[in-house]
Amino acid sequence: MTNLPAPLLALSIREPWGTAILDLGKPIENRRWLHSPGLLAQARRQVGRVVLLHASKTFDDAAVPFIRQLTGHRILKSDCTRGAVIGVFTLTAVDTSGVAPWAAREQAHLHVGSPIRLTDPIPCRGALGFFCPDDTVQERVRRQLAAQGVTL
Repeated sequence: MTNLPAPLLALSIREPWGTAILDLGKPIENRRWLHSPGLLAQARRQVGRVVLLHASKTFDDAAVPFIRQLTGHRILKSDCTRGAVIGVFTLTAVDTSGVAPWAAREQAHLHVGSPIRLTDPIPCRGALGFFCPDDTVQERVRRQLAAQGVTL
């Protein structure tokens, strides 16, 4: 019997929010999960684990001025890869009382730590909530991270 590593779960995040997490220090991902106990429980089970950051195909144009105001960086749609796993982070906490400016009121706050951008985005179909990408995606992520000196 082979000891395969446990599969990593992924979370789809709209751009440019994913880029803000990986490149600009955005410490919180906001979710409208307060009335979804199953999704909150799923998130809490991931605390302390590495999560794949999947950039969804959707781009949030309204995020651009908000991110620019907080960071001084303007992220253009053309700067973002969409429909792919673009990085990883460790989910460090889940709460509902995060502090602005990144934490949205009346939402669940997923605290992200140790973000790492992959050198080569891996095309992948997203899903709602946490989801498990197929074995090919898992292996490609692990290979890239190993090449970057990251051990999971």
